[in-house]
Amino acid sequence: MNYLRLFNLKKINVSVFCQLTILVFFVFVSCDSSGNLSIQKTTCEYQESPFLVNTRTPRFGWQIFSDRNQVAQSAYSIEITDAENNIIWNSGKIKSNRNQHVEYSGEKLLQPGKEYFWRVQVWDGRNRVSDRSKTNMFRMAPYDIETNVKWIGAITKKETNLPEGRNYHTLAISAEDSKRWLETNPLSKRNIYLRKDFLLNKPIEEEIIYISGPGHYELSLNGNRISDEQFNPMWSDYDKTVYCNAYNITKELKDKNTIGVLLGNGFHNERGGRYTKMQVSFGPPTLFFKRQKRKIYFYKNVEIR
Repeated sequence: MNYLRLFNLKKINVSVFCQLTILVFFVFVSCDSSGNLSIQKTTCEYQESPFLVNTRTPRFGWQIFSDRNQVAQSAYSIEITDAENNIIWNSGKIKSNRNQHVEYSGEKLLQPGKEYFWRVQVWDGRNRVSDRSKTNMFRMAPYDIETNVKWIGAITKKETNLPEGRNYHTLAISAEDSKRWLETNPLSKRNIYLRKDFLLNKPIEEEIIYISGPGHYELSLNGNRISDEQFNPMWSDYDKTVYCNAYNITKELKDKNTIGVLLGNGFHNERGGRYTKMQVSFGPPTLFFKRQKRKIYFYKNVEIR
């Protein structure tokens, strides 16, 4: 009887030992698994899908995610294609832990005004590879967006009689500079509204609007605002920099359309009204506007005049 008990106890011990061995092996295998290595966010020039990339060598960035600790990138591969799915650049596997400010270094020149699509894949320190990221797009700015700019408005800066220079002190009414501000052309401080009708005589694949309207503008198409953004373009030192925005209006177009732009002064033309210690004018409200239509195999630029 004692022998049988001892035998049963040994059977139990063997069974427990086997179970513990399987459990330890399972834990070991689990700890050594590749985990969930993925790419959560991709950016081009700090934006997810930018419409105005104004550099021939865009910079890409991404964030990696894993459900394991102490996971670091050891290599990456970037692929860029055009709208026809032609491969423009495949970097191949590049050994690097860099995942921000990775510049385009392909041999093909990225074409102005064209749309491109890109995705990235990464490897960790144990050479385990992730799935490719979701595909994001970016669009190159037109080549003449800076060099061939025409501005329109109710009045030119020369006609405004606006004083030159910048004043950040309250002026006495009797001061000579104060009188000069009072003698400016009345049109130089008014908000203005511009509109233009146009027809779509032929089908188009895509239409992009490029616009800038310092001080600030509000853009509408067929009576509806294009965007809910406020205070575009961004404030800047207008003597040095003026920002531009781009919008894809393809889905909003009809056979007959009306573009409207409301222009305001903002800090581009502040003459000491609400801000008594700020009398600085870079000129009256003015507009840069360009439509870029893509038909089959070619582009056509149309400007509001």
